[in-house]
Amino acid sequence: GLLLILAGIYILIACVSYIFTWEQDQDKVFAPLSELFAIETKVFNWLGKFGALASHLFMYKWFGASSFILVPVLIIYGIQKLLGKQLTKPSSFNAKWLFIMVWTSLALSFVFHDKFYFLGGGYGYILKQQLTNYVGTVGTIVVLAFTMLSFLVLSINMSFKIKKDIIPNLDDEHIIENEIDEIENVINPHASTVYDTTQIKVFAD
Repeated sequence: GLLLILAGIYILIACVSYIFTWEQDQDKVFAPLSELFAIETKVFNWLGKFGALASHLFMYKWFGASSFILVPVLIIYGIQKLLGKQLTKPSSFNAKWLFIMVWTSLALSFVFHDKFYFLGGGYGYILKQQLTNYVGTVGTIVVLAFTMLSFLVLSINMSFKIKKDIIPNLDDEHIIENEIDEIENVINPHASTVYDTTQIKVFAD
């Protein structure tokens, strides 16, 4: 449990550092491992060469900025191990964070692929390329919107139905009569004329 928590913190620090140091370290992590771990090779990542390599994998090759989702996931699993109790439903929890990570990677790659490639990561870029190839740019936007709405409906039971109490029941005679009385009061609130409600009811019918 403690190892999972430490792993989450390690990924957090390494990936945050990557945002500020990726330009200086990129040529080193692209080199063979023997060159990267050579004594004369210097890196700028806050966690050293292992941090530079790990953040390069998560941010550049894998899921980009959505890799940060792994941080709370690992911490939650670590706490569960330490406490010896389930804080979440494993199947539902895993499905949710996996979807969010993949969807976010695709969305960020779709928006920032020209300027900030690492935000979407390698997987996000590949998914974006394949999706735009099949359905085009507009189709990709539609797919992103539809999948997110479907996720919200399934995960938090979001409903787009209009509540029945918002729409009045026009078959109810009392509602019609009350509406007519309100209209009369607005038109002439000081009027002393008494209207025959039976005649109004006939017109309403």
